[in-house]
Amino acid sequence: MKILVAIFHKDRINYLDNLLNSIDKFLPTKSNNFKFIIFDNSENNSSKTYLKKINKKFQIISNVKNRQNNIKNLYLSMNKSLRIAKEELFDYILTLQEDMQIVSNITGKDFKKITKIFEDKNVLCINPTFFRKIDCVNFKNVHLSKKKNYYIYDGTSYADCAIFSVKKLLKINFNFKSGEDKIDKKYIKKYYLAYLINPFVHFLPWSESSRKSRFDKFYITKFIKKILVKI
Repeated sequence: MKILVAIFHKDRINYLDNLLNSIDKFLPTKSNNFKFIIFDNSENNSSKTYLKKINKKFQIISNVKNRQNNIKNLYLSMNKSLRIAKEELFDYILTLQEDMQIVSNITGKDFKKITKIFEDKNVLCINPTFFRKIDCVNFKNVHLSKKKNYYIYDGTSYADCAIFSVKKLLKINFNFKSGEDKIDKKYIKKYYLAYLINPFVHFLPWSESSRKSRFDKFYITKFIKKILVKI
């Protein structure tokens, strides 16, 4: 079983460093079954310097086509990850943003469970993160599957931080370039998003940690964000 871990990054090296440390701790980075690629769209010199230091351990693919359009860059990078997974015969893609972290060990047993979930023909992808109210709108659209080994979220069919079956994506000629809203409109009548019973990915403690705020001009706001990332 081969898993491609695709990490999407732009100029947030403190978050990226935290994520990579969690990967070192919980994922078998030396295993031939895993491949790690950082899709980078950075512009800052500090980011480029950091990436040079880690490029022997993690493959880095730079994307500078649409620097002013972060959303478009994300989907271009996700489509690249799918092409690589197809060409190199990967079974799964795990997509991660840099403001996330792995919080527990992921074993072969976990991926056996994931394989079982994808046997449900209506699962488009699996979200490996903990539930957040921001995503699930009071959780009213979340319920246990009939098999009771995963949750179904029928409010959407897709997440950009998720586990994808390469075989299933190729079978339906899936394309990340469409954008999240268009993907949902196209697939929600037939597919839904699954959630793991035992998630292993978490967003950083402050759910808005990666987003700019009008309060960022204050030193105390920046200081609190840095502390939360370290925690």
